[in-house]
Amino acid sequence: MRISEESPKELSWEGQELHHCVGGYADRMAKGETAIFSTRRMDKPDKPFYTLELKRQRVVQCRTTHNKSYELEPEVKAFVD
Repeated sequence: MRISEESPKELSWEGQELHHCVGGYADRMAKGETAIFSTRRMDKPDKPFYTLELKRQRVVQCRTTHNKSYELEPEVKAFVD
């Protein structure tokens, strides 16, 4: 699910749930500078799993709780790559 530009509250909530700084990206999204995607596990669709940032069709960062990188989990790394 792509978090919409119209819903900065969603970004804030995602950041609170995962304890990282995505909540501060609302302005960048609204300006079209970046795109933020929230990933979920199929068995937990209402719980954030990873937050992915794309710029110019490239993954800039992908973080989970407490800013841990996706590269630490082979399953997630394979999905993102």
